[in-house]
Amino acid sequence: MGMCSVVSAPYLVDGVPVGAIGVLGPTRMHYAKVVALVESVADFLGEVLNKLLVG
Repeated sequence: MGMCSVVSAPYLVDGVPVGAIGVLGPTRMHYAKVVALVESVADFLGEVLNKLLVG
């Protein structure tokens, strides 16, 4: 069985964490790119949910 890592970030609705998004990958992945991507997607998802649910 190979080694793997998880990079995750929460997404927020009205300042409250309501979920998380993540990437499961090899331990030798390019962490700087993956962390930036996961954080960007979590931020975007939080913005969309805030617009839909909070107004």
